[in-house]
Parts: sequence; C-alpha cells; structure tokens
Amino acid sequence: MRDWTNLMTDLRINLGPTEYPIRIGAGILDSEIADFCASKEYPSVLLVADRLVYENYAINLSRKLERQMDKTVVFLMDAGKVNKTLAQVIKIFGMLEDANFSRDSLVIALGGGVVGDLAGFVASCWYRGTPLLHIPTTVVGMIDSSIGGKTAINFRSSINAIGSYHHPEAIFIDLEFVKSLPSREFFSGMAEIIKCAMIADLDFFEFLESETDAIKARDPVIFEKVMRRTIRIKETHVQGDISEKGKRLFLNFGHTLGHAIEMASQNKSEEALRHGEGVALGMISIIQICQRYNNLEASVFKRLESILECYELPTSFSASSIGWSRSDLIKRCLDLVQKDKKRKKGAVRLVCLEKIGSPFVSSKANEEMLLHGFNSILAP
Repeated sequence: MRDWTNLMTDLRINLGPTEYPIRIGAGILDSEIADFCASKEYPSVLLVADRLVYENYAINLSRKLERQMDKTVVFLMDAGKVNKTLAQVIKIFGMLEDANFSRDSLVIALGGGVVGDLAGFVASCWYRGTPLLHIPTTVVGMIDSSIGGKTAINFRSSINAIGSYHHPEAIFIDLEFVKSLPSREFFSGMAEIIKCAMIADLDFFEFLESETDAIKARDPVIFEKVMRRTIRIKETHVQGDISEKGKRLFLNFGHTLGHAIEMASQNKSEEALRHGEGVALGMISIIQICQRYNNLEASVFKRLESILECYELPTSFSASSIGWSRSDLIKRCLDLVQKDKKRKKGAVRLVCLEKIGSPFVSSKANEEMLLHGFNSILAP
C-alpha cells in the first residue's frame, strides 16, 4: 500500500463569476489551516464542526485558532441529516450575536455534507454574507457538496428547501480523513463519483470499473486521480450555471428518486440510508425508467448495477427493514418526490441518460413512470 504522506495537489476552481483554491494533502488540518486564517487577518472565527470529527481530530486546530485569532467560537453538532435544520441555524446565530461577530469574520465548516451545507447557509445569511472556509471530512463533501456554492437546510420533509448560493474562500481537503473513513461512509461517497462518470465521461466510468481493487483499497495515487477528475466534472457543470438553470441540473442524476427513498426510510434520528446509498438507488431507478420509456440499452443498467455492487452500494431496498409495508413506503416516496426542488410548473423533472456520458432533462415524468422507478428498487 502506497503512502499518502507526500501527496499534495493544488487546484483552482473557476466557476465564471467566482473562483477559489482547493488544497489537497495529508496532515494539512494541523499544519496549514490556522496559518491560512491568520494570514487573512479575519477578526474572528466560528468553527462549525461535526462533534466526533472535532473530538478525534480537531482539538489541536481549535487550540491553534484560539492562539492565533482574536476570537474563536466553536459550535459542535451531530452530523446526521436530521440536524440540518433551522433550529440549529438559530442556535448559531445566537452565538454569533453574543460574540459580536462582524461581517468580515470567518465561518469554518469542518465535517461532511450536512455540516458544510448548514455552516455555509449560516455564512451566507449573517450580515448578508461572511467569508467561508470548507474542510470536508467525507468523500461526498470533498468531491461534491463543498464545491459550487450550494448551501441549504431541510424543512420538515423537504430536502434543502431553504438555501442560498455562497462560495467559500478556499477548500482544504485533508487526505487523512479518507484513510480513516469507515467503509460504509467511503463507499457512500463513491456513489457521487459514479454519478459524475455516468453523466459526463465513459472513459472515467471504465477507469472506475478497471481500478476497483485499488480504489477500494484507497490507493493514494489512484484515488487522488479519481478525486481530481470528479472535481473537474463538478466544476464543468457548475461553470456558467451557478444557479442551476441548465447543465448543472445534470449533477442531480439519481437524486430525484434517491432523495425521496432516503427521506422516506428515515425514522426520527435513525438513517437507514446514507446519502450516497440513496443516490445509488436513485440511479438504478432512473435507469430502469429510461429503459422502459426512453429505450435505453439494457447494458447500461447491467454495468451500473455491477459497479454499484462492486463498491458495496445498494441496488434494492426492503421496506420491511424499517418496519414498513412495501405499499406504504412507495406511497411515501411518491409523496416526497413531488417536493423535489427541480419541479417546474408543478411537474417533476428527471435527469435521464441516452447513454453513459450523455444526460438530458425530461419534463415528462408522470406517476406511472415514478411508480415504475420506485417499484424497481423496492424488494418484494
């Protein structure tokens, strides 16, 4: 197994109206973050952190910030999606007001997609926008949610219903987190990587097929290539379409039905499905829809199913695993999919494929099509 130690990459994301650096390397959480903040002369820092990440990895960072900055405030949260709420935002606003944070203060998001989305939303709102720094600690955060400026919180059963666009000053990706991620979290991130290959690059999809052993072993050289290519795909789709009016919509491949099954299967604080697992199921369901209604070649489904199984991602889900009947879960999924944020004139829009690398948006989704999609992933 090759070592991560000497691996260091600097990228610059150019989205048109804004651009920012991404620093990728091992050990940079302790060695670079506090110095970066001090060099920018932010008067104060708010660190919004996943509680477990903070306790296991970020105590030294917090102490350095306290020594080098005039004022440092830490807000710890549990990272489950049930905590991506307005109530959490209000708590943070209270801390910012009590500490008299100015609009040139820095908000740091340390955690996965939930923490990044919530902290980014706080930064976008406080005095109409304060500087933001992302330190993503999951694969999903590193290659997807930290890039592109989307911030949001959930409202009741609507995912990302309240949000804004607010871009970071920089993104720091510490590869030590990739090494230490539990297998389920690592493979959940692979779903977003597979999604990017499906919508943009057949060659990249074939690379993911051919390098499964190295990727699953988290070979640093191979996985760094995977990350770079995925980040560039994200950049290409966001560039010139920050507010998601055109090609950025393609990044939602697998998400429309995937979000619905992800939320429908959630029981209070219990997450039956990680986000990437929901996306995997969503991709399977949309490919099944494309096969039946758009004559997509059956080989696309077989290749997708095979690669998802290889990366230990689900291709079906059992309602009984969460104590539901199949019919009740399908009804709940159909209700939730009607809340999808991509609706236009009341109609659900689906990101479909003509073939791997060639997506299109369909505005013709009806209940029969959606029902077929959910039926294809819910086990009898």
